[in-house]
Amino acid sequence: MNKDLEKILNNYWGHQSFRGSQQSIIENVISKTDTLALLPTGGGKSICYQIPALATEGICIVISPLIALMIDQVNNLKNRKINAECIHSGLNLIDIDRILDNCIFGNIKLLYISPERINSKIFIERFKKMNVSFIAVDEAHCISQWGYDFRPSYLNIANLKEISPNLSCIALTATATPKVCLDIQEKLLFKKKNTIKDSFQRKNLSYKVVKTKDKYSFTINLLKNKRNQSSIVYVRKRKMCGIIYKLLKEENIKCDYYHAGLSNEEKNSAQQNWSSGKSTVMIATSAFGMGIDKEDVRLVINFDIPESIEAYFQEAGRAGRDNKSADAYLLTQNSDKATLINRVNLSYPKMQTIKTAYQKFCNINQIALGAGENESFDFNYNLIASKTDLTNLEVFHSFRLLELSGYINLSSSNYHSSKLKIICSKKTLFNFIKTNPIHSLLLETLIRSYSGLFNDFSSINEIVLSKRIHQATKETITALTQLDQLNIISYSQNTSSLKLTLSNPRVDAQSIVIDPTIYTARKQADLERANNVIKYSFDTTTCRVRFLLNYFGEKNSTNCNNCDNCIKNNNSNKKSFLLEKIETIISSPIEVDKVYESLIQDFHKKDIDNVLRKMIEHGKVKINSLNQLELKN
Repeated sequence: MNKDLEKILNNYWGHQSFRGSQQSIIENVISKTDTLALLPTGGGKSICYQIPALATEGICIVISPLIALMIDQVNNLKNRKINAECIHSGLNLIDIDRILDNCIFGNIKLLYISPERINSKIFIERFKKMNVSFIAVDEAHCISQWGYDFRPSYLNIANLKEISPNLSCIALTATATPKVCLDIQEKLLFKKKNTIKDSFQRKNLSYKVVKTKDKYSFTINLLKNKRNQSSIVYVRKRKMCGIIYKLLKEENIKCDYYHAGLSNEEKNSAQQNWSSGKSTVMIATSAFGMGIDKEDVRLVINFDIPESIEAYFQEAGRAGRDNKSADAYLLTQNSDKATLINRVNLSYPKMQTIKTAYQKFCNINQIALGAGENESFDFNYNLIASKTDLTNLEVFHSFRLLELSGYINLSSSNYHSSKLKIICSKKTLFNFIKTNPIHSLLLETLIRSYSGLFNDFSSINEIVLSKRIHQATKETITALTQLDQLNIISYSQNTSSLKLTLSNPRVDAQSIVIDPTIYTARKQADLERANNVIKYSFDTTTCRVRFLLNYFGEKNSTNCNNCDNCIKNNNSNKKSFLLEKIETIISSPIEVDKVYESLIQDFHKKDIDNVLRKMIEHGKVKINSLNQLELKN
């Protein structure tokens, strides 16, 4: 068997041998043994089910959470002359029907499908007629309520094993704690526990945590030092993508940005520019990540403190997949501790808030008590928030908890908020406002409500805008469309296909109950995750790699001698690390006291004095006319 598997590997992927535990995992899958595969980010998870699919009769059903990831995987397989298809919301019923027929009567080897769709009547009927070799569950941590990215739709997967009890399953993830590993196997109805794991350690990756009062300057200086190296800057909010993009552009750093609010064309363009090297830096939210196969990323910067160790580990792990030296920086400030804990608390609204949001949704859609089961409705967070005293965030988290409790199901494919940019000059705009009073209030309110409209597209909320100018939303949309036609603004109206389906008949809002295991226990788990992030971020002694590996259940790891803490606490490496930090800080001219301010928490003043003096003596640094330190060219 080994030679046959290596032949498939070589014929389709051009590799001579397997890495790590790949072969062991593949042999388990071929022998129809339920298997949980834990491989590090970039560890070659896809091959672990793609090769068994080619080596066995029938079709492999691959369950994956993201449309873009599925399409990318299928395109890659087709380029290797492997018959694969995917079913997603962008297809019409005729295409879905054709693909499912080909899965029964054709020679399709892999079918990619989202967990939301495996419960549909059309899929279940065809699934019963397919010759299914096994099921592959990608990003399997999503099935565990104790995981950092729980998705209720993943619980539907067990239904397939109930239809075909002898069907085997491979579950794959790069981020799962021991508790989550057990939960994955339980939820996927494994016949017996079977976990195969490679160490999550990445010896080529240097983890560094930097406490700084000015994250912007540090980021710019670090990227200037690594100007021609492929990099990713992760931020939490979409707005930050535009802010950092503008700052980097001013420094002539080639960059693009990516977040879920962009159109598919904008996202594809940004990713293509970055992948091809046309831009070296990608500024992105967590929407950018799954399925990235760029191997030469030398630097990942987490600008904001992450919500979990799991999320951080995945994002940092996108650096150095070519096994060459790479850096992962996390930037912190004292305020991050309170910010992170507050973020968790806001994710769990009060029960009355949840009931109010549910009641308002039912009233808007005129759903009678006892009615509405399995009916789908257009859904808009902004609309509910505007008709209550709730914030958008309170509405969002209320319906998230309702979904986790089984009251509703949300389908969020292809949702994009409305976007607007002023495309005329400021002079033209102000002249237009003077001569067109019918539009003056709307334009003036837009300028007051949204910053940066002259520079870039901003997400806008027509409902909130209409309330501010005391106008019907429909009239506001009409006015914005007219302004677009007059070339005053560029306006793209929200293309929402966000749907809410009632899983059960509508109930009296006051009778809604959120299971304590969903509300109290999950909140406690989220707070525990947040506290682990805080421990990692503000620990100045423990090896970063040992901390991370211990979190994921690897208890006997040794110091990496490559992270900031190992280097700081090892006298032989301390001076080189201090030199590297000083070069980063003064890559742009900076006052001497600010250099000391940035370093004094981690280094003795005497050591900083000595290194700076030697740098000046050897002509690496000079003091300019403004009494600032700067690197000599």
